[in-house]
Amino acid sequence: LLNDAIALHRSGRLGEAMTAYRAVLDLLPGHSDALHLLGLTEHQLGHHAQAEEHITAALRIDPDFPAAWNHLGLVRQALDRPDLAHGCFSRAIALRPDFPEAMTHMGLSLKQPDRSDEAKRWHRRSIRLAPANPAAHTNLGYVCEIEGQFEAAAGHYRRALTLRPDSADTLNNLGTLAKMADRPALCRHFLDRALRVVPGLPLAAWNVGLLALADGDLATGWAGYGRRFSARQLQRARRIALPVWNGEPLHGRRLLVWPEQGLGDEILFASVFGDLKDSGGTVVLECDPRLVSLYARAFPWATVRAESVTADGKERFDPPDCDLQIAAGSLPALRRDRLERFPARPSFLTADPERAAFWRGRVDALGPGLKVGISWRSQIVTAHREGAYTRIADWLPLLEVPGVRVVNLQYGDCTAELASIEPGNVRRVHRWDDLDLKNDLEGVAALMAALDLVILPATAAGELAGALGVPVWRLGSRDWTWMGSGVRPWFPTQRLIAPQPGETSADVVRRIARMLARMVPNPIPDGV
Repeated sequence: LLNDAIALHRSGRLGEAMTAYRAVLDLLPGHSDALHLLGLTEHQLGHHAQAEEHITAALRIDPDFPAAWNHLGLVRQALDRPDLAHGCFSRAIALRPDFPEAMTHMGLSLKQPDRSDEAKRWHRRSIRLAPANPAAHTNLGYVCEIEGQFEAAAGHYRRALTLRPDSADTLNNLGTLAKMADRPALCRHFLDRALRVVPGLPLAAWNVGLLALADGDLATGWAGYGRRFSARQLQRARRIALPVWNGEPLHGRRLLVWPEQGLGDEILFASVFGDLKDSGGTVVLECDPRLVSLYARAFPWATVRAESVTADGKERFDPPDCDLQIAAGSLPALRRDRLERFPARPSFLTADPERAAFWRGRVDALGPGLKVGISWRSQIVTAHREGAYTRIADWLPLLEVPGVRVVNLQYGDCTAELASIEPGNVRRVHRWDDLDLKNDLEGVAALMAALDLVILPATAAGELAGALGVPVWRLGSRDWTWMGSGVRPWFPTQRLIAPQPGETSADVVRRIARMLARMVPNPIPDGV
């Protein structure tokens, strides 16, 4: 019976294999092989809680079972328990020191940036033991990609593809590298191949969706974007025991709209909230606590509250206090399915009037001239995103434009960076030490409302400025949020300043400085 079950399992007939493993367990409930393999099959079908139960039962019977420890680690990774998964892989390797699969899984479990060298060592050990294992080459390539070693990553992916030409994950990874290299045709080639191998592969479908959105094909794009919660590598959906809203009239019901991704994405998707005003029921908008008062002022017809989920993913309202739910990033598929449905309004958020008046006074006190806010990087700069950001030294040409008063909008600790361009503590970038640019978003909004222009790369500060209707020059390349149009339809006051062929980020800032100089034809000298 066990051999028959294994044959069904290997042929991909997972449902029949589960039935056969259970038949073995009916005859011998303590059969550790059957328990382990039943759990592995359940894991492959996405039933991770049951898989953990059965593999754990197998290990109670046979605690020195390296394959079961390895697979329990995979299950616990799927259950988002990385520390427990790491322990499982360690146990598997301790029991079997020449276990290449557990070694590469150990490497995958080391996701912290400061442990990438350790992760690569595990992947290389796995490759030395099993050089024909394509997964180990793919995993090593992924660590190189995260580190920004894109050529090395591509080499490892190509090696994996040579060993297994039908690896959908490897094809998707090559597509991702092509997208970052701004080679959309090559990206589509790899993604199409991945989807032929595994139709509907979530990560590849999501990438195809981003390409379609970037081209202005919103119907195809939003369908692909909707796969983001199915791709475990991207993000987790909240586990809310409510049906998902599909855009139908609420008929008196209570709808929960919950945030996802980072602060900038929250603000981007909040541009759709106004469409829910006349939906026929009560709308509860959850958001980052820093945004609650801004949203309450912008959407007085809704109940606005801080996100009701704990750091470990547990819902604070059990049972839920609403009837339906939807992720904020799913609203555009319902309300922005074509460009004409983006409203032609300059803003949807407003600064607090009293604080805006206070900051207007402070900014006016800087003297005459153009008041320009700048930010030069995100607080978290990964290898994938490093090329999109600048250094404070790149902005020196802008600081030297007569008639321009530069105001700091860079959140996080940037004291050392500013000191590097301000010898003798002479402030060339105006700032106020009593404003927390990261946590006091009401204060930031009031400051922005007093500025003539904001210039920055893709950061949450730029999204907030755009939501307030402040003119924004956004540095960087065109991405999916431009929807194939000449303007960013979410924020009509934003303008893209893209690098020209061969330009560095410093070159772009120098070009911006020349543009500003033309905007101030009769500059007023400092001190006048």
